[in-house]
Amino acid sequence: MYLDRPAWAPLAMFWMMVCAIVCAPAYADGVTCRARDYIGAYATPDRAYGVAIDGDVAYVAARDVGLLILDRSDPANLVPLATFDTPGRAYSVLVENGIAYVCDWDSGLQIVDVSDPASPAPLGSVEWGARASWIVVQDGIAYVTGFNSGLTTIDVSDPTAPVHLNTDPTVWGVGNVCVQDHLAYVASWAIGFHIYDVTDPVTPVLLAVQGEPGGALSIALDGSHLYTTSISQGLRVYDVSDPASPALLSVFEPLHTGWGLTLDIDTLFVADGNAGLTLIDVSDPTDLTQIARYDTPDFAISVTVDDNLAYIANENEGVTIIDFSNPAPPVLVGSITPPPQTYDYEAVGDLVYLASRTDGLLVIDASDPTQPNVISTYDAATEVLGLAIEGQYAYVVAEDLAPGTGENLGIFDISDPSSLALLGTVDVGASSIDVKISGSVAVVFSQGNGIRVIDVSDPSNPVQIADYSPGLSSLQDADYAADAVAAVNFHLGIQFFDLADPTAPVLMSSIETPEDPIRIEFDGRFAYVADRNGRLQIIDATDLANPVFLDTYFMPGATWDVELVGTRLYVADIQGYVMILGVADPTSPVLLGFYNTLDEATGVRIAGERMYVATSELGIQIVNLSACLCPPDLNEDAQLTSEDVIAFLTAFTDMTPTADLVEPFGAHDFDDILAFLTAFTAGCP
Repeated sequence: MYLDRPAWAPLAMFWMMVCAIVCAPAYADGVTCRARDYIGAYATPDRAYGVAIDGDVAYVAARDVGLLILDRSDPANLVPLATFDTPGRAYSVLVENGIAYVCDWDSGLQIVDVSDPASPAPLGSVEWGARASWIVVQDGIAYVTGFNSGLTTIDVSDPTAPVHLNTDPTVWGVGNVCVQDHLAYVASWAIGFHIYDVTDPVTPVLLAVQGEPGGALSIALDGSHLYTTSISQGLRVYDVSDPASPALLSVFEPLHTGWGLTLDIDTLFVADGNAGLTLIDVSDPTDLTQIARYDTPDFAISVTVDDNLAYIANENEGVTIIDFSNPAPPVLVGSITPPPQTYDYEAVGDLVYLASRTDGLLVIDASDPTQPNVISTYDAATEVLGLAIEGQYAYVVAEDLAPGTGENLGIFDISDPSSLALLGTVDVGASSIDVKISGSVAVVFSQGNGIRVIDVSDPSNPVQIADYSPGLSSLQDADYAADAVAAVNFHLGIQFFDLADPTAPVLMSSIETPEDPIRIEFDGRFAYVADRNGRLQIIDATDLANPVFLDTYFMPGATWDVELVGTRLYVADIQGYVMILGVADPTSPVLLGFYNTLDEATGVRIAGERMYVATSELGIQIVNLSACLCPPDLNEDAQLTSEDVIAFLTAFTDMTPTADLVEPFGAHDFDDILAFLTAFTAGCP
């Protein structure tokens, strides 16, 4: 129950209005799962492979362009100062004491005078028949690794006349190198990592070879702890206090590729390929935790950190700059591995219900998203094809819920989800694939037999009261709301039925879509249709007899599922995204946020603050939805303006839940106003 508005509320509202008018508008760019502190980017003329920072200058190894030198005094607006065209392909760069050391692929090591960054000048170079890729310089010695060679040592004490000292030809597929206390640690994609004694750089001595699953793409060193990454094998931490015998301490698996590593105090920054930038707390090397993850525009290949800013080389998309001083909470909080041939799923709070053709109906408790567990199942021999949840009941389309009964609609009591109880069944015919519920009526649709209408007012005795099959031999999906059904017919487009009298469904109209429709969400007025060619079609079906196309929203790839919750539409995309759209005005959808699944997104369900995303290979991902949206953007136009303040004031005055932001819930008080102002002034992603 909501309490009376306190006497001080009008004064607080006045100051909120002053703030809205006087303060600079906060920002919201609509890509809210990308990062809360995205600063800016610079599009390099060629692929960006590496970034080095020295003072107010950033140096970018930009492949065929060579060395690109940028003024970064304003990180949001990088300004080009100069370009030094190296003879090969610049892959990485290190800058020390006014000298840039550029690993230039087949052209070896190029040494450049950058004491005046606006006028770079050549100093010296050395080639040794290897593809120079990574470099560390210590005490006048350069330690260089390459794709097709092992560790190379070069005397650069005189940068105008570098001298090749040694190359170990026995190692292939080499990654980066770290040097500490006359020991060199070399990553190897083919094996793992090598440890050399380089007390005499002319004759390095191999001390140990540590094999790793998937090899080692990149390494980082902190005292006696070595961090390694590899494709699909995550992050591993080794104790190298005895360099001749490295000991594995811990493994952190939720990484994509881990292409490049940078360590800054107790935080490990991972340039994680298509997964963007991942921050990991390594204060306890035996217990690693993810701090935050930031999407980047392209394949993150390396990262450099300076003064709370991360500079990420994004291969084809140049350099991205992110302020990580106040990292957002992790977006991905857990995952569920579903059984084979899981055809449908629904989420209610912390519970996930799975419909599996091989394992029947399962209930998963995800209250601890890091350790979801099965708490009940029903008849693993039953082939469950589709399901819907309404109140204390689960409605399941399945084969042989009772032995030999064929395809049924079964109704389960789930008031105790740990003990499923089948209440009643009804035959629904062959090829039935899913069910939708509205009130006491269920609609089952079939790929071969159209739609069947079931009276479920008595869950123990469901009764078919109507069916409609003419022309409905190719149904893909359907939704049911406000006495109307919208059905996706693969050949005929979208068909609308009037179910005001559920015993006599009436086909009111059909409307063809430009492409092959596959999924639909329908709220009784507007239909949102996903198709295989990356289009979201929005149809006004207020008049069922005369539906009208309103808008088309283009997605990155084929759209495989849609979920409508209030005025937000969640669209699962085969390219690996869930796009979050504001559809308060269906004629003009607004991108509110997106989530990168790193895999084909095939389904999406929303339950409170969680989003459950089905993927092709990575299971059902459990996502912290609050990290993907902007709470103070009350009118959901992807901008924070005085209109949002007015919307909050209206909700506060009307004492609606929209303005009841913090505990104690049920009381509109100063804490709610303070919470809104804090979020508003902080801005959104």
